[in-house]
Amino acid sequence: MTNLHCTVCDCQNNSRECCCRPDILVSGKSACGCEQTSCSDFRKAGISGAQNSACTTPNRALHVRCEAQNCTYYAGGECTAQAIQVCGASGADATTKSETQCHTFRMR
Repeated sequence: MTNLHCTVCDCQNNSRECCCRPDILVSGKSACGCEQTSCSDFRKAGISGAQNSACTTPNRALHVRCEAQNCTYYAGGECTAQAIQVCGASGADATTKSETQCHTFRMR
């Protein structure tokens, strides 16, 4: 399991800078930098900013699937980093998954 710190507070899966999902997928198959990655499981929180009622238990240690084949932590579709940080491309806010990124990405 990977220790996840997520500062994308506008995601309905985010609670206390953790994710309430059991796993996430980092996309960016041909990425050469963190700005070319994204969290495929990002879901914009409701208009009021309220989180999804299913998001009740923050899960800091979770399974991270990964498509970023150029990342040093990539191993056959899995992330091998002990900890990762997912953030918004321009700070904490995001309105689409393309505005999120895996800040831990390191080019091989």
